[in-house]
Amino acid sequence: MERKLSKQEFISISLLLFALLFGSGNLIFPPMLGNQAGTSTITALLGFATTAVLFPVLGFLAISKSNGVQNLGNRVGLNFGMIYPAIIFLAIGPGIAIPRNGSLAFELSVIPYLSPDFSLSVARFIYTFLFFGFAYYLCLQPGKLVDRIGKILTPILLALILVFFIGAVWKTPIEVAFPTEGYKNAFTTGFLEGYNTMDTLAALNFGLVIASTLKSKQIEDEKSIIKYTSGAGLVAGGILLAVYTMLAYVGVISSAGNQEVANGGHILLDITNHVFGSFGAVILILIFTLACLTTAVGLLNSVSEYFAELTNHRVTYKQWLFIYTLISLTLANFGLNNILKFSLPVLTAIYPPAIMLIIMALLHDSCQFNRLTYQLTIYLTLFISILSGLGSLGAEIPIFSALLSKLPFYNEGLEWMLPAAFVLLILTVGSRLFARKTTR
Repeated sequence: MERKLSKQEFISISLLLFALLFGSGNLIFPPMLGNQAGTSTITALLGFATTAVLFPVLGFLAISKSNGVQNLGNRVGLNFGMIYPAIIFLAIGPGIAIPRNGSLAFELSVIPYLSPDFSLSVARFIYTFLFFGFAYYLCLQPGKLVDRIGKILTPILLALILVFFIGAVWKTPIEVAFPTEGYKNAFTTGFLEGYNTMDTLAALNFGLVIASTLKSKQIEDEKSIIKYTSGAGLVAGGILLAVYTMLAYVGVISSAGNQEVANGGHILLDITNHVFGSFGAVILILIFTLACLTTAVGLLNSVSEYFAELTNHRVTYKQWLFIYTLISLTLANFGLNNILKFSLPVLTAIYPPAIMLIIMALLHDSCQFNRLTYQLTIYLTLFISILSGLGSLGAEIPIFSALLSKLPFYNEGLEWMLPAAFVLLILTVGSRLFARKTTR
């Protein structure tokens, strides 16, 4: 008889999933959104929630239904099914997201309180060495992630965020500004800001973590894994939305006369010092460290598991874990600004195909897309996205870049959307009509 999860186990897995998703970007982007969007924050938050909550939740469901991101990618082609997931894993793993979490945790929780006489590079190395050393230790026993993160670290993190929010609302006078120029089209800007959390990409990969966690709980039936993964995704998404709303509101109430801030981290730092004084340093250090640590652990675990399977365990999970921890430690010491400069064009290139893959996976049972539909839709989306990524670097491809600029929603950064939807619709209808003719 198939074993069922207890309520406590389900809640712990849901909290683990939230913690894996809620990392560095999730902390700093919502306050900045509220600060910059001002009176248009609700509209901007809806756009942000689309790519930072809705699509990650749909991503978990898509991966559960497809039995893994590689199987989903194989619908496009075997080479794509191997290369694209690997690119995603490297991007949200040691290439961008893991170093970003370590670097951000240092810059926002240590630098503000560091003595001017102490070497910044030495302090960064000491902090990131301890940060990644502890992350490595937590990942050595993947079966204990639920107990260590879902049952202990995440409840502490949520309690700290709640204390911060209550204090901010209680002691900060409400002064709301009008939207800045960047938020004139609030929904679209919020939608694109959601890319920066990288959670839609992460959802394609964290399915591995949740599936292995469920299997460690003796849940083997495929339908049960889909049910529990999608259920945990919904709960984690609900918590994410609640936390984003709180953080965005904190940015809103302090926006008047304060819209020249560099990033959301400085907003949180200013409010913490204002509300809690010197004790606020402890709260903020714990919030940033816990949020970044839990996500780094999940990413290290999933990327190491994936490449261990990809190499048929000739290179073991622990060996990949050591390699990627070392790479992440090294890159984190280049500093946050350098990591962020590199991340924008990469995310612009790989995020839209992930969104289209999720949509097609969810519609697959009813539409029965064929291989050609997957290939043309995804490769067109990828091609346009790569051009957009190159454009963000100032690199232009003759003819193609000019054509790209004429596409609808180009100025909003969503030029891939209508061509992808149009090709998908035409090919789906065309294949249905062709199938009907051949069966007559």
